[in-house]
Formats: sequence, C-alpha cells, structure tokens
Amino acid sequence: MRTIKFRAWDGSKLSVISPYLFEEMAWMNWKQVNEQQDFVFMQYTGLQDRDGKEIYEGDIVRLESPTPMAIEFNKGSFRAGHIYGGEEAYRMEIIGNIYENPELLK
Repeated sequence: MRTIKFRAWDGSKLSVISPYLFEEMAWMNWKQVNEQQDFVFMQYTGLQDRDGKEIYEGDIVRLESPTPMAIEFNKGSFRAGHIYGGEEAYRMEIIGNIYENPELLK
C-alpha cells in the first residue's frame, strides 16, 4: 500500500508536510486550507527515482531521453508524459520541479 504524503509550495520553497500538520489539516476543507495558507499541495506518488528520491506530483523527471517530463496525477494514476504507473520509475531521474524550474519543460 502506498504511503500518503504531501509536500507544499508556498511561493518561495517546497516543504514536506509533517504527519502532525497533515492530520491537523485533514479535518478542514482543502480549499479552505489553500486559501488560508496560499499553498499548492503535491501528492507523493509512492515511487522513487533511480537515486532513491521520492517522486511527487509536480516533479520534473528525465527518463533516458533528453526531453524532461512533469509528473501529473490524473484519474487515480500518476504519469510522466506517456508513461503510466511505476514500472519505469527506477529509470527516472528527478531534475527539478514545475515551480522552481519551469524552464526545464521548454
């Protein structure tokens, strides 16, 4: 079973949300939390890249090709470009994220 984790972008840095803070926010409406804190939340995929780094939604990865791809969560599955699921995560390398390194996708 995949561990449920999130990290947040506050406009200047990424922060992993501690389990205590996450549980505290869980009873609130996520929209309300976002409006109060101005965070963008990104969910952990349950996958690690080839270096053992946790892959989150919004990460930019390279998969044995010069074209970087952003990790997205859509309809219950994570994907990077045309790749779905985790069978190829061991070949991915995290090279940035869409908030701090948007130029990598150009």
